[in-house]
Amino acid sequence: MSRIVVTGASGLVGSAVIRDWSTHHELFAVSRRELPQPKSVTTIVADLAASWSVDDLPDRIDAVIHLAQSNHWQDFPDAALDMFDVNVAATTKLLDYAATAGATHFVLASTGGLYGSSAQPITEASPLCHAHGPLDYYFATKQAAEMLALSYRHRLGVSILRPFFVYGAGQRLPKLIPRLIDNVRTGAAIRLRGDSGTMLNPVHVDDVVTIMAACLEQQHQGIVNVGGGQVTTIRSMAARIGELLAATPRFANEPGEAEGFVTDISLMRSLTRCEPMGFDEGIALLLKETDS
Repeated sequence: MSRIVVTGASGLVGSAVIRDWSTHHELFAVSRRELPQPKSVTTIVADLAASWSVDDLPDRIDAVIHLAQSNHWQDFPDAALDMFDVNVAATTKLLDYAATAGATHFVLASTGGLYGSSAQPITEASPLCHAHGPLDYYFATKQAAEMLALSYRHRLGVSILRPFFVYGAGQRLPKLIPRLIDNVRTGAAIRLRGDSGTMLNPVHVDDVVTIMAACLEQQHQGIVNVGGGQVTTIRSMAARIGELLAATPRFANEPGEAEGFVTDISLMRSLTRCEPMGFDEGIALLLKETDS
C-alpha cells in the first residue's frame, strides 16, 4: 500500500482515482472543499489558487498525482493569476514537497492541446505548436509546468500525461462531450468544419486512471500521450449519442477546414498492456451511468 497525495480530487479524473485506488492505497485527497470520501481517504482542504502550505500534507509519501485544474482556464486575462497559481506555482511547491517527503514518483496532468491540430497522428515526439487564441495563456502555463517537472527527473520519477479530450460521468459543460450531449438532447445545431468536423480519439476517464497506475508501477519517466482506442469525428460522435438517446442530431457547417487531434497511443498501450476503450463503448457507459 502506497501513500499518495492526489490534487484535484473533486474533478473528473481525481474522483475516479479516489474511487478506484482507495481500497489498495492510502490516499490524501486535496480539494477546494470538504467532500464525502471513503473512510480510508484523508481529505485535505486547500485552494491551490490561494494561500496554502505543504505543512498541511503528510510528512512522508510515496507519490504525488497533480491533477488540480484552475476553474477559470478559459478566462484570460481576468484569471491569469489563478491559472498561474494552480498550474505553475502549485506545481513547483508540490515538486519540492514530493522530493523532500520521500516520494519516488510525480505524475503531472498536462494537455494534448499543446500540440495543436495535425493531419497525422500525434506522437510524443511531435513538435509543440498549439493554436494561438483564448487558450494561449492556459497552454503556456501547462508547458511551463511540464518543464519544471522534468527538471526534477533526477530526484524522482516524473510522468507527464497529455490527455486528449477526457470524458466520463459527472463531467460538466463547457467540455466537448457534455456539450455534444446537451446539443443532441436540446436539438441545438452542432457546428462542423468540413463534412464531418474534427477528427479525434477521445479517452474515457477509466483509461486515464489505468495509465496513471501503469506509470507508478513501472516508474515511467517522461511524456505519455493519452487517447482512446477509436478514431472518430464530431459528426460520428453526435450520431452515436443520438442513437443512444433516440434523438436526431442537427448539424450546421461553419467556414474552415476540419482539424485533426488524433494521438498515437502506442506508448500508452505498451505501458498499460491493454487497449483503451473506444468512444462508441465509452459514451454508452457514460450515458448508462448518468441515467442510473
